[in-house]
Amino acid sequence: MHIWLQHSFYRLYQQFRLPRLCIVLFAILVFQGSFTPIATLAADTEPKDTARPQESAQQQQETQQQETRNDAQAAVSTPDTPENSSSASTSDAERIRDAIEAVRTDNSLPEELRTRCQEVLTNTLKDIESQVQDQQLMETLAQAARSSEQRKKVAERLEDQEINIPLNGVTAESDGAQIEELLRTLNKQLLSTTAEANKIQQQLNERRTETKELPIQISQTEEELATLSSPIETKGENPVLTSALKQATVAKRAKLETILELAQQKIITYDAEASVLPLEKTDLDKRAAAISRTITTVTAWVTRRHTDEINSKIATYRASAQEKDFNDSYDFDHFSKLLDQWPLTVSNAETLSTQLLALKEKTKRLREDMQETMSLVDSDRATGSGLSRTAGYLLRRKHVMLNRERTLLYQSYSQGSAVDNAQDILGDIDTELDKVEQQLSLNNNQEKEDALKARKKILSTMSIDIDRCLIDILIPLGVTLDQVSHIIDEYQHLIDTNLLWVRSDKPIRLSDISRLYTVAKRFESQPVGSIIKSFWSNVTAKPFLAISFLLATVAMALCYRVFIRRITAISSSVNGSNAMRLWPTIQAVCFTVCASLPVWLALSAVAWFLGRYAEPESTEASIANGLWVAGLVFLPLEILRQLIRPHGVATAHFGWPELVIKPLGQAVRRIGWVGLTLVFLATFLLLERYVHREISALARIIFAILMLFIAGTLWRLLDKKSGVVAGLRATQPDSLIARFEWIWRPFLIVIPIVLAGLSLSGYAYAAGQLTISLYQTIWLVVATAVLQGIAERWLLVSKRRIALRQLKEQMAIKEQAEASGAATDLLDVNQMKLSAIDEQTHRLINASVLIVLFSGLLWIWSPVLPALSFLESIVLWQELAPDGKVLSSVSLGNVLVALPTLLITFVLVRNTPGLLEALILQRLPLDNAARYALNTLISYVFAFCGVIVVAGALGLRWSSVQWLAAGLSVGLGFGLQEVVANFVCGLIVLFEQPIRVGDVVTIDSVTGVVSRIRMRATTVTTYERQEYVIPNKDLITGRVINWTLSDSVNRSLVRVGVAYGTDTRRVGEILREICRNTPHILKEPGPIVTFDEFGDSTLNFAVRFYLATLDNRFATVNELHNAIAERFAEENIEIAFPQVDVHMKSES
Repeated sequence: MHIWLQHSFYRLYQQFRLPRLCIVLFAILVFQGSFTPIATLAADTEPKDTARPQESAQQQQETQQQETRNDAQAAVSTPDTPENSSSASTSDAERIRDAIEAVRTDNSLPEELRTRCQEVLTNTLKDIESQVQDQQLMETLAQAARSSEQRKKVAERLEDQEINIPLNGVTAESDGAQIEELLRTLNKQLLSTTAEANKIQQQLNERRTETKELPIQISQTEEELATLSSPIETKGENPVLTSALKQATVAKRAKLETILELAQQKIITYDAEASVLPLEKTDLDKRAAAISRTITTVTAWVTRRHTDEINSKIATYRASAQEKDFNDSYDFDHFSKLLDQWPLTVSNAETLSTQLLALKEKTKRLREDMQETMSLVDSDRATGSGLSRTAGYLLRRKHVMLNRERTLLYQSYSQGSAVDNAQDILGDIDTELDKVEQQLSLNNNQEKEDALKARKKILSTMSIDIDRCLIDILIPLGVTLDQVSHIIDEYQHLIDTNLLWVRSDKPIRLSDISRLYTVAKRFESQPVGSIIKSFWSNVTAKPFLAISFLLATVAMALCYRVFIRRITAISSSVNGSNAMRLWPTIQAVCFTVCASLPVWLALSAVAWFLGRYAEPESTEASIANGLWVAGLVFLPLEILRQLIRPHGVATAHFGWPELVIKPLGQAVRRIGWVGLTLVFLATFLLLERYVHREISALARIIFAILMLFIAGTLWRLLDKKSGVVAGLRATQPDSLIARFEWIWRPFLIVIPIVLAGLSLSGYAYAAGQLTISLYQTIWLVVATAVLQGIAERWLLVSKRRIALRQLKEQMAIKEQAEASGAATDLLDVNQMKLSAIDEQTHRLINASVLIVLFSGLLWIWSPVLPALSFLESIVLWQELAPDGKVLSSVSLGNVLVALPTLLITFVLVRNTPGLLEALILQRLPLDNAARYALNTLISYVFAFCGVIVVAGALGLRWSSVQWLAAGLSVGLGFGLQEVVANFVCGLIVLFEQPIRVGDVVTIDSVTGVVSRIRMRATTVTTYERQEYVIPNKDLITGRVINWTLSDSVNRSLVRVGVAYGTDTRRVGEILREICRNTPHILKEPGPIVTFDEFGDSTLNFAVRFYLATLDNRFATVNELHNAIAERFAEENIEIAFPQVDVHMKSES
């Protein structure tokens, strides 16, 4: 059909508003596509056995299965298809191509118009070709839908039949070549069957997602069809372009209508094949399993035959070998043992080949299961309401399955030891071969040479055989094990990412509360006697273990009073005879733990014997798990109770204040048995609800009551008037914990309430997992507090020992001084101050505690962190390219990563220099200025790295901030150039160190000590205690006098004038004598006294002297002035002062 005829029909449609059905019928008549046969999904890939004239019973059954599959193939066979539509589409495409070529060679058209026409015609050609492909796919789908019923019947018949794989007459006694050929054929069949099953699984996964998108696609296509209109002809428009645009509109409409029909056909076909494809995949999996079993059988034939051949070779060699052919009997025995390992190693390796095949099947199954689970999760998320409870239940079951698979994986495969054994044998073989080669080179006896060659031959054969097993079986088995482990880890990450935030139950309603009595009555009928009987049977099955548990529990209970008395005795002597020892504190902690064990041992023993042989989801297993969890909760509570008891470790050894211990003890006693009972009930019911769904509401209500009970306990514990907070305010008012209690106190109280709300609203699994992590976090904090207490006790003991040692040293030195007649009050012992030791060690302890706490938090919360990946889906802003493509996006997860990173950067910048000073820098041969410069530079590095990480987390790439850089460059050229110059000059000051912290400098007639060097300016503290802030640029570009840069020796000047008539030489001698007697004036270089000039009223002298440091400059000048005044008075030397003679002249 020509394009102009299509256009005419379309104009009639526009004029007379014909129904769309007419257009659809016309498109079917014009663009009827060619039919292509559908690929047979249930076709057999096995070759038919025609070699034997008569068929056995197994072959007859296989023939019946082949006929059944042929019926399935006939059901989906393709009828003869007309080719008028195909030829018409081909002719239209050829016509468009001819038009494109004509436009390209038409030089009468302007270049711009020619390009435009070619572009329109090219798009028209693409639409026609796409329409043809869609029509072919639509016909294929239609054929599949028509044959779905017949294929379903065939698949159901195959499902009921037992699959037997023909062996083509090959048996265990057949020739080795035939067995090897059969094994290759079976492996090919297995690969093809597995490929077909994977193809069907991929189709199911794709269709599950596409089915949700098809209604949206149909709606969008209908809207696009409704808005598509024919181009309006205008006067003066080129007829070639007008014709091309009309052809493009017609082709576009035909393409959209074909897309619409294809989408509708997909819905029909997918619904028709929804029950067919799983059946076909089941049949293929069943056939693959049968082929795998057959391969295992045939492999056993090969292994047995290979082992027989090896044993035959060994027997032949041993018949000709003699002990005299070896150096000694030890070599002969060693070689015999090496030969014995040959068949065992090969047999074990070829047995592992069966495991390798099974492991590959497991890898394929796990990968398919993961893909299916991922497809289900994506489909469930596509609804926009999050994951459903059904998806959550599926993920929990998969979680249990993966844990079981991981355990079985490492229990069932011993590939590592097999590889090591094979490598050891190969090493022994190489050693023996080297020995044989050496003996052959030195041997002259023909008989012994023949024996050595025979030994070399069998060793070479053995080496080749074991090396083949290592390369072909053992190493691939290890690689496959790694692949399975990687798939399990990836699968586990998928589950952990989605499982925590799935609503696992319905929200609690009033009707559920009203039915609690009915649900609770169910437990009255629970046979308690059967539980006791099960427990007793488990005890009698392990009598020695039960007696051991009983004796340990009774012994701990009987020794309880002994432990308490020992703790009290040690605490009484901790400030007396044990004041200098840390071991009593360690003993007291150990006795405290032992005193806490009796009840926990009893609970653990009952839980172990009750749940050891119980069914995984039985009532006995739930009770055992509940007792075990109650014991885990009880043990740290009991340890804490024993720590804070009167005369306990916390009070006597750690020095915890009484204002903190008293409310803490009340809280522990309050939790006591009430809290433990609620813990047991909540755990038991939460486990039972997986078997009995009707008690889910009761379990979550008990859990909510437990959380509210904990919230109330925390409220009392953290009370501002009588709780721990009041004690912290009274004992440590300046600590960070006390100052920020308004943040962490309400946070800790609200957390249990939030968990209770999560459980009642249906997120029971999330509430349980978060409760476990929070409980572990609380006790991690308590454990670190105990460790810090031990460390503080060690510090106190160490300080006492150092103080005692220093006191002994001072007494010994004083005794020596008194014996020699020296003055003891002027002695100075070079000892490190205890305050410095205390400060430095405190910083080390605090840093160690923070590292332990941070590492423990990472370990505790690592299973929960993948669940926070849903925050990545909450996009806050995006960076888009001009074409609409997303270049980068910033989610809520990025912000939650950036904020802690910024906080950590701030903490590092503030505290890392002090930690480096205490840990490293004080032990290096650096002066104070160098250490200060290094600390400052390290702070800059931490700040720079933190800003880079935060910027990356917030999506600030160079491409997105280059405009800011351009703006900054302009700003730097005008307003910010001084700021940047000061910053750069500050770096130069720190690196080059023309001035350092502590140097005495003179800048613009201001003299002082450099106290700080900051990013923009340097602070100089003058002698008047004034802080002089100097921009760093002035220090680099201006003139600075540094009195202590390379040498702290400095020169000072004192001027003095005497009256005319004074003996100047005598004055000089007196001034030099005064300088020699003045302290702090250096002898080398010595002072210089000069007679400088004849003044108006005085003879001027200058005294120049040198000081070791500037510390005593003013005191020395003052002392020198006083000495000059006193000595001149004694010598009757007049210190002249300016005089003016006024002569009065009379007028007369």
